[in-house]
This record gives sequence, C-alpha cells and structure tokens, in this order.
Amino acid sequence: MGIYSAIKTKEEKLQDFSHQLTQIQNSFFASNNSLQFFILSGFHQTDFYKTGRQKDIDTFESYLEKNLQHLYQARKEARKNNIDLDVELDRLVVLDARLMDSVRLLKSLYLEKGFKDFGLEGKMRLYAHILEDSSLIKEVSILQLRRHEKDYLIRGDTLYAREFVELIDQLTNTYPPGSHTRALLGNYKFYFNKLVEYTNRLGINSSYGTYYHVQQIIGAIETQYTAIRTRSNLEAVRLRGKLKTTLITASAGLLVIAILLSLFLSNALTRDIKELNERMFAFINSRFREDKQEHDDHFLPKIKDIEQLNKAFLHLKSSLKDTLENLEKSYEQEKKSSEYKSIFLANMSHEIRTPLNGITGMTHIIRNTELSAEQMDCLNTIDFSANHLLELINRILDYSKIESGNMELEHIPIDLKGDLSKVLNIFKYKLLEKRLQLFFTYKAANDRYVLGDPLRLQQVLLNLIGNAIKFTNEGSIDVRLIEQPSPDRFHQVIRFEIEDTGIGISQDNARSLFEAFKQADASITRNFGGTGLGLTISDQLVKLMGGKLEVESKPGSGTTFFFTLQLPLGEPIRYPMEENSAQHKEDFSGTRILLAEDNLINQKVFCLMLAKYKITVDIANNGQEACDMYEQFQYDLVFMDIQMPVMDGYQAAQQIRQSGKYQYNHTPIIAITANAFQEDREKAMEAGMNDFLIKPVRPLELEGILAKYHLAVWEG
Repeated sequence: MGIYSAIKTKEEKLQDFSHQLTQIQNSFFASNNSLQFFILSGFHQTDFYKTGRQKDIDTFESYLEKNLQHLYQARKEARKNNIDLDVELDRLVVLDARLMDSVRLLKSLYLEKGFKDFGLEGKMRLYAHILEDSSLIKEVSILQLRRHEKDYLIRGDTLYAREFVELIDQLTNTYPPGSHTRALLGNYKFYFNKLVEYTNRLGINSSYGTYYHVQQIIGAIETQYTAIRTRSNLEAVRLRGKLKTTLITASAGLLVIAILLSLFLSNALTRDIKELNERMFAFINSRFREDKQEHDDHFLPKIKDIEQLNKAFLHLKSSLKDTLENLEKSYEQEKKSSEYKSIFLANMSHEIRTPLNGITGMTHIIRNTELSAEQMDCLNTIDFSANHLLELINRILDYSKIESGNMELEHIPIDLKGDLSKVLNIFKYKLLEKRLQLFFTYKAANDRYVLGDPLRLQQVLLNLIGNAIKFTNEGSIDVRLIEQPSPDRFHQVIRFEIEDTGIGISQDNARSLFEAFKQADASITRNFGGTGLGLTISDQLVKLMGGKLEVESKPGSGTTFFFTLQLPLGEPIRYPMEENSAQHKEDFSGTRILLAEDNLINQKVFCLMLAKYKITVDIANNGQEACDMYEQFQYDLVFMDIQMPVMDGYQAAQQIRQSGKYQYNHTPIIAITANAFQEDREKAMEAGMNDFLIKPVRPLELEGILAKYHLAVWEG
C-alpha cells in the first residue's frame, strides 16, 4: 500500500505540474500578442521615442520576466518531485532568456533607428529640411533625394537606398571640399546610411535580422512547450501502468502470505482451511479472473476464524477483480484513444481528399474550355468551395487542438465584405432550392483591412449560415455586419448577426447548443441530420478570436446567433495573380507512365491532365496489377496511390525495388497520398518511393514532378 500511495501521489504531482506548465504557456502566448501588437504599430507612437516606454513592449517584457521566474520555480518543483523533465525545462529556460535579450535588443534598435523627428530618422530629416529651406542646391535635386528617401522608408527596398547614395554622391562632388553645402550633404548621407544600417539589423520582412531571430525563438519556445506536454503525458501513462502492476503485485503478495499462513496451520486446523487454500490457489492461477465458484455459497466453515477469513477472501476477490477490470479498461481506452484518432483522421482525410481530387482536377481542366459567364461563375463557386473544404481538411484536428489548448490563430489581413460575399455565394443554389430570401447588411468602413484569421472566421460564418438555411423552411435569412464604437483608432469592432425565420428553440434547449455532439432535442437529428459538433467548434473559435457566441430564439419565431469581435486594423494588401501554367508547359511526348489508382474519377482526372503533354498512360487498379504491368513494360515514371485494395502502394513499391525479376527497378515512383503526415512520408521512403503528390493534385504540381524526373528517367 505504501508503494501504491507513493505512485498515486507522484501521479497527482505530475498532474499539478502539467496544470502549472499550462498556465505558464498560456501566459507566454498572451504576452506574445503584446509583442506582435508593438511590432505592428507600437513603434510608430511618438511617446515611445520620447520616454523609451510603450505599453505593448513593456507588457511583453514584464510577462517574460514573470514567465522566466515561473519556469525557474517549475524546474525546482520538477526536480523536487523527481519528474524527469530537466533537459526540456532547461532548454525552455535558455530559450526564454535568449528571447528576453533579443527583444531588448529589438527595442533598442527601434529607439536608435527612430521615427519621424526622433533618432537617426529625425537627424536625417533635420539636414534634409535645412537643404530644402535653403537655396544652396537646386530644388529639383533635393526633391529627387527626398523621393528616394521616402521610397526606401515606405517600401524598404535597398534599390531606393542605392539610388539615393548615387544621387547624393553626384551632388556632393559638384561642391568644393570644405564648403557648407558639401558638409550638409555629407551629414544628410551619413544619417541616411546609418538609418539603412539599423533597418537591416532589424530585418523586418526578411529572413535575417533581430526581428527574424525573435520570431525563430518564439517558434522554438512553442515547439518546446509541445514537447514537454507530450513527455508529461507519456510519463502519466507510464505511471498508470506502473500503478496497475504494483496493485497486482501487492495483491498477489498478500494472497501468497495468506497461503503460507494457511499451510503453516494446516496440520492444526480442519479441512476448511485446506479447501480455502485450494480456492485461493485456483484464483491466483486464473490470474485473478476466476468466476464465482459453485461451492462459494454452500461452503460453511466450522471455525469462526476460518469463516471470517473466507468472507475476507471473497470480498478481496470481488474487489480485486473489479479494480483490475476498471484499471485495464481505463488503460486500454487511454492507449487506444490516440491510435483511433490517428487512424480515423488518416482514413477521413483519404476518403475526403479522393473525391476532392476529382473535383479540383476537373475544375482546372474545364477552365481551359469555352464557358459562358454563368458557367464560369458556377465553376468559380465550385473551386472556392473545394479549396475551402481542402483548408478545413488540412486542419481536421481542430476539435482536438481546441480541447488540448493547442489551437493557434493566424494574424493576416481580412477583407470582411469580400470574404463574406464569397461565403454567401456558396449558399445561393441552396437558397433557390428552398425558395428562401437572403438579405446582406454591411454597415462598416471597408477602406482598410482588419487583421485576424480569415479561414476560422469563414468557418464560423459557414456553419451559422448553413444552420440557418437548414432549419428554415420559409421566409428569409438576414446576415448583418455592423460596426460598433471602437476603444481606439487602431481597432475596428464588428458585430456579426445571423437571423432566420426558422423553427426556433426554447431557452432551456438553447443552453445545450454549444455542447459537443448534442442537438437541441432528439427530433432535430432525425429531421435535419448533423453531428452537433459544428456549434461547439464555432463557439470555441469565437472565444479564441476574443468574442462570445450567443443565441436568442423562441420556438416557431426564428433564431438569431450573434457575436462581436475587436479586430486590429491593417493596411490593404495585394494578392498575387495565379501563375499561368500554360506559359511553362513542356513537351513530354514519347513518355510512358504507369498510374496505380483504384478510384475511377481520379484515374480520369490524371489522364485528362496528362493528355495535353502527349503522354501514354497505363492504368492499374491496385498494387498487384501495377507490379504485373511493371514487369511487362518499360516506364519512365510511376504514380502510386498508397491506399489500394488487394495490395497497397507501399507493398507494391517494395516488391518493385526488392525483387530481382524487374529489369528496370530504378524508375522513379511518386507516392499519391491524401495525408501529409511525417510518418507517411517516412514509410513511403522506406518502401522505395522517390517523391510525393498530395491529393487533390494541382496541374502545376503534376507538371513540376514531370519536369523534375523527365531527364533522369533512364539513369541507373
């Protein structure tokens, strides 16, 4: 019992430590937001350069110092309780300390660089204004210098810096040494070059510099938190297994002691003790799983002590069996939970990506045909929907990430009106089918972008609008985006409302709407379908974005879902034009390819994509057919789906690489997979495959593979 108690105590301490580490991690994530706000706009504030202080960067430094102290304390607690996480925690402490030094350097660089009338930029502007206000040099010359200066400050391109230096050197050489004008130009150039130097040291929007180094350390810290959590979970599973083993061992020891005592007293006691011994041995030999024996009820010992011992044995037997069964169930559920999730997600990803490959493939092929405006509009809607679904599949671990607190949101520009228009366009045919009207009200300034996670916001709106249409049989859907008063000029506050005239729900049932796998009542599942998970994820996503999803409804009077978000303002961005693959096509005529794919739609898509390159395509419906055809013909390239009946892609690739009956067993084999997990890649490489194509396959990706391996086909 002492060993059992010690293990149980350590398990509880490990749980407390895990909770403590979660709080430290959440505090770090909160402080990181302050750092990003400073880098976004904080260094533009004049008070920062006057006082050397700024709320966001000061908050981050304060949080980081506290985090470092908490990590020191957590490391002491871990060592005190013999929790083997020294290496991971030491690395986290080192990373936090490095981050603190790098952030302080970043802050000092910003102060030295300055802004407007402060720092190096202020000194440079001072000499520029002196030259502008004087008549020492031509007005056109100073205007050209200021234009190059402003182009560099706005765009950060070193081309403008070089043009500035070349022009000011030309102007300087036109004045004699020692002249006042030459001195002013020299000072102007000196402070401009220092400004460029400090900008380069900062390294914003670059893959080098202090800012990039800070982001790298933050990424390493987040990875280290994940590693510690994984290690902590493994330690908890190990302790539970040890607890089970200890309990079995201790119970067996008690039984053995009881047996030895009964053997010692057997000569002095009656046949009752011998029978009890036999039953104990039988229970031990059954590995503590023996069912109730027939004579348990009619066994009546004549000696009172033996009777009490028999009752104690029966109670111990029953308790031990129940305890072991509960422990085994708990252990097996814990063990299988992770395996089931991985298998489920891999299979789901494969099953969904396979038809998606057909949708996106056919979409790209149809784009190259003559289409009417209406057909092109429909095709664009299909393409948008497929791409949106693909993004959701790539993040199919959303729910488990939210539960574990590992969900991370992006912080990129969002076009609220444009993105919502695309979302609404998805539902236009469903609205026509149900003869519903949709009203879209947008009351907000739309001349600037807001910063946030557009995919997650679309995910919430898609679910809420889809539910509104699903539960409305007549009437209308009203989608409203209304700007609310903002606490400052750096944010925009938007209230999102989705109102329908559908069936509605009671206030009591509304409380369970946001619980996982629940509907308002059982009849809704029968009448409308659904898993009851969508609103749970939407509720959690809105919370992560800083809002609260709420609902107002009455049975028969419709439902309104609403939430309010405070989003940082950003600058407009330019989206890159999609590269026209027709400009890069190569002629692969004479090439022969083997396609191993069991899905007929994907076979058709691949053949249509490859037809324009004049490539001969042979199709195998499974791995065995692929091996048979490979033995008969000489191929330049093999595309092999990894999940097929009869023989999968891994087995087929292994057979081709390892069997001696194939003359050309060095032909490149490209894996076609719906999963981009690292274990899938490693397994494919071990089987002898050369490269990957992730479903759904894009024409540009397919062409890139052809170009990559076309010239290397006959080597070896």
